[in-house]
Amino acid sequence: MTCCMIWRWNFIIRAWMISINMAQRTELCRWVYTQFPDETELNLANFRAFEAESLWKLGKRDLAESLINELIRLYPKSSIGYVTLGSFYWTSDWSYQYGPDYEKAESIYRHGLSIKGLDDRVSLEDNLEQMLHEKEHPEEREEIKQSRLKRIQGRKNL
Repeated sequence: MTCCMIWRWNFIIRAWMISINMAQRTELCRWVYTQFPDETELNLANFRAFEAESLWKLGKRDLAESLINELIRLYPKSSIGYVTLGSFYWTSDWSYQYGPDYEKAESIYRHGLSIKGLDDRVSLEDNLEQMLHEKEHPEEREEIKQSRLKRIQGRKNL
């Protein structure tokens, strides 16, 4: 790991530790992957995913989905795009407020799993398995939903 790379990761971690808001996180992630285009595909894909996740949390779902689809186009063998996109419809705050879209999440996960040479099949398989389990046991999600909704409401009051 180079000195510059270590500095970048320390910078990012410290920025998150001081609780930057989602808009700032979005800008920071975009800055990282545009300023360091020679970084590894894994890091570039991760920061693109972080940016999209932040936009999703800000309610900019169309833009977030567009960015994730661009990530998948650029890095089709990177599981992070499929994991993030599926989570938008299954485990995001939005899904707890408006209800999960299990079919969409399952379709995304299965599409990712169909990609030959995918870098991390296990993460997608785990997400798919957990999502299908939750779909069969909605009472478990209901317990989680109550605490999630309280956290979401608490963040809105900040």
